[in-house]
Amino acid sequence: MFHQSNWLKNIPHFEINSEAQRSFLVRHSSHEMQFATAEVTAMLLDTLGHKEHSQQLLNYYKAFNQHCLISRQRGGNAQI
Repeated sequence: MFHQSNWLKNIPHFEINSEAQRSFLVRHSSHEMQFATAEVTAMLLDTLGHKEHSQQLLNYYKAFNQHCLISRQRGGNAQI
């Protein structure tokens, strides 16, 4: 979307690490570069130097994923 709109060209933006791996296990996407909002926020926090906050958010996010998978009984032993 960013590259398709002239309206967005002058808005400051950050590049997402292309080597980052998705960990959103609750819903599956068809694209490898689709991340959950929490994942992107954690990447941005890390980029801005807030590494501790980034890691805390990722820890909460992993716990969320784990609890969601268990509640949906997708294999019962969901471990991340």
